[in-house]
Amino acid sequence: MQFLRASWLWTHPEHYNRTTGQIRRWGIPSINIGPSGIGKSAAVRAACDSLFGAQDAMEWCSPAARGEGFFGATPAIGQDVEGNQYLHFPPLRQLTRQGLRVLFLDEINAASAALQPYLAGLLLDGVLGSNTVDPKVRILSTGNPAGMGFSRPLPPQNANRLVHVA
Repeated sequence: MQFLRASWLWTHPEHYNRTTGQIRRWGIPSINIGPSGIGKSAAVRAACDSLFGAQDAMEWCSPAARGEGFFGATPAIGQDVEGNQYLHFPPLRQLTRQGLRVLFLDEINAASAALQPYLAGLLLDGVLGSNTVDPKVRILSTGNPAGMGFSRPLPPQNANRLVHVA
């Protein structure tokens, strides 16, 4: 696991962009951990703008704010052509749209315990519910230190799938 000092990166955006760019090229999801209000989210947005030329290349997803339904963790009732009902995970158009380059999981460690297994599939395989994220899409995330606000330690299976920028 690679650790970087976030306080230094936030004050040196050219290095933050270079570091984020290297992580993006590796294809490894990353998490930037730091206290509330130091600009973690703004730095990720700025890096996305710098790397791809537009913030619309990024989809902001906050597990705590958008809830389990957004992440496909809540199945819906579907109906096949013969009228038979079944449970399925509806497609997440935001995660499969054209032009998406960065999936930004803001405050990932504030996600409920029920959502953590779904995030594990997303972080490891790019799969969420019945959706597969394009392999070219990079996953960047942020979080506060455990115990600050609603943040808690990430389960080991999720923490081990991330490059930690701390």
